[in-house]
Amino acid sequence: MGIILKLNLMTWFKRGWRLWAKALGEKQGNSREADKIAMWRTMIIIQAIITNVLISINILITWLK
Repeated sequence: MGIILKLNLMTWFKRGWRLWAKALGEKQGNSREADKIAMWRTMIIIQAIITNVLISINILITWLK
């Protein structure tokens, strides 16, 4: 049963990664390069989200003073 669960999780992750990579934009290069590009795009999005959260927190703190 543990092996089946592991395979299902791997299938779910691969499908999720494929959809996420497609949502990030057009596929570039071969499959291996496309995964690396999707990783870079993901890091850029995470950085933008963190920046926006920190800016929002700063605005809220300023308003509460």
